[in-house]
Amino acid sequence: AGATALEDGQPDHDVRLIDPEKPSPNFFIVGAAKGGTTSMYAYLSRHPEVFMSTLKQPHYFSSFKVKHQFDNFMPVIRQSRSYQELFVGSEPYKAVGEASPSYLCDPGAAIRIKSAIPHAKIIISLRNPVQRAYYHYLMEFHEGNETLPFREALEVDENRSEKGWGVSFQYIELGLYADQVEQYLNVFGPANVLVVLFEDFVRDTPAVMEQIASFLGIDPTQYPEDCFQRVHNPFEASRSEFARMILRCRPIRVTSKRLAPKKLRSAVRDRLLFKETQKPKMDDDIRQRLAQHFAPDLERLEQVLDRDLELLREQE
Repeated sequence: AGATALEDGQPDHDVRLIDPEKPSPNFFIVGAAKGGTTSMYAYLSRHPEVFMSTLKQPHYFSSFKVKHQFDNFMPVIRQSRSYQELFVGSEPYKAVGEASPSYLCDPGAAIRIKSAIPHAKIIISLRNPVQRAYYHYLMEFHEGNETLPFREALEVDENRSEKGWGVSFQYIELGLYADQVEQYLNVFGPANVLVVLFEDFVRDTPAVMEQIASFLGIDPTQYPEDCFQRVHNPFEASRSEFARMILRCRPIRVTSKRLAPKKLRSAVRDRLLFKETQKPKMDDDIRQRLAQHFAPDLERLEQVLDRDLELLREQE
């Protein structure tokens, strides 16, 4: 489905064309960011009827441009040929997908996907927006991208003149779901959009993954027995200020990515830079202020979805 392919070297920033003679996805996990998309991608990858892109987040249908300091750490595919190469070998599979959280917040991504792949199915995972913002902050802090305390980081990021994926962190904006979800419902129709809640996903992962399988038209009983035992993308903290200093050093990160094998980089990351730990508690006054900020958007989202979303609200 779609128009003719563009040649490599000719970026298709506006239309994102797809060659109907080459493999392409038929479903998308579009976000939200920090909403369990990494785990969903990993679990679906193990289903015998599913093929997931070899790069988890190609961001092909998004329009953002990555700032220079992040360009080595956020791979972005912008040519149709390179994008469709991610799906080579997917022809025998019933469901072919990818997961790019930037698609949910990008105001034009839904239309670009629809234009290229009209019959695509869309999966949206929403998380309590207060917790989403905090978890996002903690990730950026421990990876060395953020240096401020949470309270100051929120204020600075909210007041940035430049906004967008790969430009600012958007701690607040990425949790304002109503418009983001509504655009996909309007473009694809409710029958082709599945909205799941991260809180349900954590509480009963097999049930949500069975729901996703049924939505995709694949056998919900065919996940491997051990499929859901591993937690993907668990909360991790940097081991020390020295570790954060290394992570903030662009020359070190760029050089290591170019020269060190991925297995070695992963070993260094796990043994020297990061450790799994409990998430620190958010200050109550910040939590309450954020909850009040997100409340009107959640009320509108309930109207958009015609669904109770109490799980997405802060519990006293």
